[in-house]
Amino acid sequence: MAPKTMLTGLLALLLNAPVAVGLTQSQYETPRKLQEIQGERLAKLLAKELEKAESFLLRGEAEKAFKKASSVSRRITDNVIGGAGVGVFFGQAMAIQAIAEIELGQHDEGLWRWQIATQFFPELVAETDLAAFGEAGEYLASPPPREQAAKDTTRKEADFQPPRWTHQPDPRWPRAKYHTPTVVVAVSVVMGADGKLRNPKIIDADGELTMVFALLEAMRRWEFDPATIEGKPVSVTMRQTFRFLVRG
Repeated sequence: MAPKTMLTGLLALLLNAPVAVGLTQSQYETPRKLQEIQGERLAKLLAKELEKAESFLLRGEAEKAFKKASSVSRRITDNVIGGAGVGVFFGQAMAIQAIAEIELGQHDEGLWRWQIATQFFPELVAETDLAAFGEAGEYLASPPPREQAAKDTTRKEADFQPPRWTHQPDPRWPRAKYHTPTVVVAVSVVMGADGKLRNPKIIDADGELTMVFALLEAMRRWEFDPATIEGKPVSVTMRQTFRFLVRG
């Protein structure tokens, strides 16, 4: 019997996962029925592309797998505005990227993506036989203990200095036209004593999932000065609500 890998048993779900195609300026007058047809075609195309990405993983071609899955994520952000299938596709694409990154030795990046992927598509863990992906799969099946923050940023003490953002590049917002230009996302993340972000958790999101994805992708590149207690760097849990005005 073939191993139940990431897409085994899920390809039919992906092929039938509805997505809503975004309206760019040039497509604004596109009839609704045509949008639906385009969405169905795009869903099938994305599923096939993810199947190719997974096949690269199973052949040990991590770089090719990462590039292929990344192209799927970009295609979603630029062409899809909604639909029940968005989380499924994003979850699959990020999971493949995560495994590829771990195979390439980028464990922190891979674990970050995996943790987001399982929030976008919770069924991913139960439906995937991670053993099929070798050491990278084993790492995700039994990851190191989540970093325990020394403090919560909401607590106040005289000897505590909170972390400070030093570099926050803007997200690469989707090109599709949305009904609302505002994105509000509440997240929880550990800001490590070593200057790295870990353990992302989506607390609440008011906006299309593609926009939430864009924000979380940007956060991976954000930099900060760690919090300190008595002058010594410590890890803290940061809970913050971000509000962005997306300019068309």
